[in-house]
Amino acid sequence: MLVVLDDASSEAQVRRLLPTSAGSAALVTSRSKLAGLPGVHRHTIPPLLPEDATSMLAELSGAQDVDGAGVLVQIGTLCGHLPLALCVAAAKLATNEHLRLEDLRDRLSDEHARLDELSVGDIDVRASITTSVTDLSPAAGVLFRRLALAPSGDWPGWVAALLLERGSAPSGSRVSGSVGGRPSAPDGVHGGGRGGRGARAGGAARALDELIDCHLVEPTGRDTAGQPRFRVHSLVAELAAEALADTEPVSDSDALAIELARQWLALSDVADARLDPGGVRGSDDPAGPTTDAAVRAASESPADWFESERLNLVGAVHAAVARDDRELAARIALAIRTFLTIRAYDDERERVLRIALDDYPEEADQRLSAQLLAALFGVLAQEHRHDELPDVARRFLDAARRVGDGPLEQRALSQLGWAAMVRRDFAASLGWYEQAAELAVARDDRAARTTADAHRGVLLRNMGLPAEGDPLLAAMVAESRELGSRRSTCIWLVTRAEGLVDLDLFDEARALLDEALALAREVRDDLGEAHCHLALARVHLGRGALVDATTEYESARPRLDAHARSGEDLDVLRLRVDLDTAAGRWHDARPRVERLVAARRAAGDPLELACDLAREARCAAHLDAGEPADGDPASGDDPTRTECRAILERLDLEPGALRLPAHLRH
Repeated sequence: MLVVLDDASSEAQVRRLLPTSAGSAALVTSRSKLAGLPGVHRHTIPPLLPEDATSMLAELSGAQDVDGAGVLVQIGTLCGHLPLALCVAAAKLATNEHLRLEDLRDRLSDEHARLDELSVGDIDVRASITTSVTDLSPAAGVLFRRLALAPSGDWPGWVAALLLERGSAPSGSRVSGSVGGRPSAPDGVHGGGRGGRGARAGGAARALDELIDCHLVEPTGRDTAGQPRFRVHSLVAELAAEALADTEPVSDSDALAIELARQWLALSDVADARLDPGGVRGSDDPAGPTTDAAVRAASESPADWFESERLNLVGAVHAAVARDDRELAARIALAIRTFLTIRAYDDERERVLRIALDDYPEEADQRLSAQLLAALFGVLAQEHRHDELPDVARRFLDAARRVGDGPLEQRALSQLGWAAMVRRDFAASLGWYEQAAELAVARDDRAARTTADAHRGVLLRNMGLPAEGDPLLAAMVAESRELGSRRSTCIWLVTRAEGLVDLDLFDEARALLDEALALAREVRDDLGEAHCHLALARVHLGRGALVDATTEYESARPRLDAHARSGEDLDVLRLRVDLDTAAGRWHDARPRVERLVAARRAAGDPLELACDLAREARCAAHLDAGEPADGDPASGDDPTRTECRAILERLDLEPGALRLPAHLRH
């Protein structure tokens, strides 16, 4: 005999109905784990897979239109792939012929009204979830509603302890009453009680266990930093937010959200200091972290910790801005920027910096505003958005001068020099770098002078004068090895090595790049590692070791292409052309170099265009003449060479600025 017991509320309700005869079994469904029943097999039913949720929506609603498949996927996501929510959505579509898929999607997109929308007939998602909430103990009720303050639906265990340990809540019984016509979550008590921090932590653990038992919270195991993690379904989180708004003053909730954000900042500072020692720190006054275990995770596994908490940290910036704590938002954004840079989360890096900068108040710490602008410049420079650089750099300079901060002013002058250089205004660039050097001398800052000179060295290298630039870059490498962060040292090593390749000093360049590669791996800078491989490929190409060059090229290409917005990194494509031509594969090189030149035209960088026009001219001359083309790559009367020569003349540069590999140079 098989006994089926649906929606059992307690163990006592089940025990007297369990069959005892041989060969019999019982199938029980419940909103809790019924932990008091020993010797049973438990299975938690998770939300549907995205594709299954979409299929269920299509079948139940009758929306089989292929054109609407994408909207069905979005609706499924907004329903959290929860079967009950999907049934409600499908029923609305099936019974309302005037309701378009897009209309329902838009209604569900309002996260503060999603539960209102997920009700049809006698099926109500809010009521279903509330059934699990109404019998919570006071402490579990407090924790349930305060989990709405977590920046994301996935969080480490210390968050639950903080939400109960900090703030206060009125004592009360299990749930009673209603709010706005809806059953409310229970009133609750402060989770601390007597007995100190250990007792409070124990109270939080018991409250969390209760939420897990009711399937309001899902444990997801330990993350790569070793922290226990938990997840709240998006619809459950919305009900928690309603309960929080209905039962606790906004001022108390805001204060608790700010306290939580300060903990994220404190832990970010710990992780940032360990991720890239010696780097520029954004916070000088961190709050004390919550637990020793949290500090240990951030300190011992900083990259893993940042990766696990990325959404929470971005959410903490939003939470601080929403509560008008712009300085806190700025500090968090600055504390996470190095990690976001290393892991190439460029969109998120720009987003948090701009959010923190928008409407930044004049009475707030303006040094933070200046640092945000400096960091934003870095994002734009890395993405080659050159037209936006001068404005950001000038705003940075103005902010630095307003607060009278010499080091920040120095950085701003260097950024203005960089902005002019990448826009190919070399005279202006040199002027800004000279101002930066003069300021460093006036401040008697040897390290700052070395940095200003190093930027001038990059300028000279890009102008085709690597021999003049190399001593300046060599001094910077030495300085960075002594005082700089690992990531900064890695960047300067690669920068100098690229100039040594232009000088055909391949062995010295390789030694620097091997050192840079080791540093990139230490800080887990995947993109930096790819750039090291790309530069090593140029070294091997110059030495004529084409097999080794191809190996390094293949190591660099996937990561760099994946990071490029077009899906194809132009420096990688250029190297492919150089490898083809070095191997005599001129026919393979021709379509690639034509694609490269077209992309350079679209990008609008005249010097980079000239470099690749020279390659196209070499390729065309070889294929059209049937023999290698020798001599000045910019000489000749064909249109490609003429355009290349005109660009060099306009920029007042010599052919050395084309920085061609040796086999295309001669």
